[in-house]
Amino acid sequence: AVAMEVLTRHGIQVSSLAGGFGDTREIFTRSCEIASALDCGILGGFAPILQTDRRFVLDTLADHGVRLALENHPEKNPGEVRELIGEPTGGLVGSTLDTGWFGTQGYDAATAVGELADVVFYVHLKDVLAEGAHDSCRFGDGVVPLEATVAALAEIGYAGPFSLEHEPEDRDPTDDVIASRAMLQ
Repeated sequence: AVAMEVLTRHGIQVSSLAGGFGDTREIFTRSCEIASALDCGILGGFAPILQTDRRFVLDTLADHGVRLALENHPEKNPGEVRELIGEPTGGLVGSTLDTGWFGTQGYDAATAVGELADVVFYVHLKDVLAEGAHDSCRFGDGVVPLEATVAALAEIGYAGPFSLEHEPEDRDPTDDVIASRAMLQ
């Protein structure tokens, strides 16, 4: 309630909770309860419990009005993401498409958009300096074809939420994020 009051006061809506959502029923249920209480419809990240207690996960998501969007860490291609998602889920489990991680894996993010079009629930727009390492950078300084990726998102009619990401460990990325946002706009 306190978090919702602060978010509302500042005009902020939470579009996705990011992280790990557990390998137990208790942790997964609590994650769904928190998302629901924050009026947030997406858990974006990882949930090992999906592989071990699938029916419970699907029922819990449906009960709380929340969807699970699995992020491609360290999956190398959309096929591996689809394997994680598994059999049809009635729109309850899909993908958080992280463009930087596809770049790290040497996979074209724009191509990934088309291959995951029916299951993209959330997008992390990120550029990385080079294939093989996850060194994020200002948009346009790396190997991720962000312009083509954004065009591919428009082509599939994606109108969902996204985040602009840049997470260097050795400096403040504020100036790069401001420049990246301007480029995106």
